Amino acid sequence: MYDIIDNFLPESEFKEIKEWANSQPFPSQQDWSPYLTEGENVSIKKPSVGRDIHFFQENKMDDKCIVYFQKKLFDLLNKDDDRDERKIPYGEFKSHLYKYEYGSGILMHKDHSIKSGARRYGISFYLNDEWDANWGGELIVYENNEPKDTVMPKRNRLAVVNGNYHKVSPNLNQSVDRLTLQTFVVKKEN
Repeated sequence: MYDIIDNFLPESEFKEIKEWANSQPFPSQQDWSPYLTEGENVSIKKPSVGRDIHFFQENKMDDKCIVYFQKKLFDLLNKDDDRDERKIPYGEFKSHLYKYEYGSGILMHKDHSIKSGARRYGISFYLNDEWDANWGGELIVYENNEPKDTVMPKRNRLAVVNGNYHKVSPNLNQSVDRLTLQTFVVKKEN
């Protein structure tokens, strides 16, 4: 299951979050599970990852655009949920920036939760003003081990993946980094 939402944020909010993202540092590359960047006779460069921003923890005031983004995402994920609002239905809800430099991507994998009775969503929000199809960097969603759909990292687009295998093709542009606000959500089931 996956969903694509174009123009997820109002223009002013998109510009604010993009400006914030462009000002953020990217510490040294995190430890990636080897299966995400290395396979049989295949190896790709790892994306750089910014710091975690947890929705249910206090955030700095300079992260207000992320708090707004996460709140809007929270509302989207709960729009058809009739549970008691006082009970938090999430075991994890965090965002961080991914910067895909030239040659970086992620091999086919499935986001999963180690907690039983929970669903894990991988949610990508694309921050580049423009992206050309020749630059690579597409999100490819699979069904039954076959490509089902290709999602271009289009400006202000939100891609929600829940349970499907997927991969991010390597960035082929030597001068433009692919910038994504990546959010992982573990939603507890009733």
